[in-house]
Amino acid sequence: MLATFKHTDFHAAELASIKEGKVSVVIPTRNTAGTIAQTVAELLLLVEAGLVDQILVVDADSADGTAATATDAGAEVVSEAELVPSAGPVRGKGDAMWRSMAAAIGDVVVFVDGDIADFGRHYVTGLIGPILSDPAKSFVKGIYARPFRQRESEQPAGGGRVTELTARPLLAATVPELAAFGQPLARLGGNVDKIADSRMEIDMARLLTLKAAYMMDTVGNKVAKSEIAQIKVVAQNVALRVIDRAIQMHG
Repeated sequence: MLATFKHTDFHAAELASIKEGKVSVVIPTRNTAGTIAQTVAELLLLVEAGLVDQILVVDADSADGTAATATDAGAEVVSEAELVPSAGPVRGKGDAMWRSMAAAIGDVVVFVDGDIADFGRHYVTGLIGPILSDPAKSFVKGIYARPFRQRESEQPAGGGRVTELTARPLLAATVPELAAFGQPLARLGGNVDKIADSRMEIDMARLLTLKAAYMMDTVGNKVAKSEIAQIKVVAQNVALRVIDRAIQMHG
């Protein structure tokens, strides 16, 4: 049974008073110059409250000046292409999100979108509230109202048709344990950095394995030794993180 919460259950001052460690808010962006400044402005209020320690914008080299706008607004900005370059070209938003772990300093990391027209700081307090209030929780996923807009009309609900008509039925049929998640494609979420780091390292091991296999097939085993050695290091790190997390949860 999934625990559910409302953003009204949590308040910035109360969360700041119980916070241990640092909190990073990561915003992956692509051509969001029209909304990013307001998003950063809302997050700066959480910095002033002592809740957020880092506002990190991971920009896809936007052509509309998103990076400069975010910087002027007060955010730390990095190009997604500069993060984990050894993994090759960035392949979309999800790729940028896990690469952001290379620049995020937080013990808790929150992901929010940069193109929300009416972004409010309650997005962040609602996502990290359960984690800061209960150390046993390590992942929170957001769900929010999706209005349906068509030409000049707007309805309060009915948006997210791709999710409801394709993603949810597919998940229910293939991964039923995820069926309980509302809006499974929404990318708003908060997690403890050890989980994110482990996922990043697993992805890195997968990429290194593919590279090593290719090199072994084309130029021989000797040339692939470096990649194989890196795989061993990454695999060991993942194992240590899993053990550490198990000890924290179960003693």
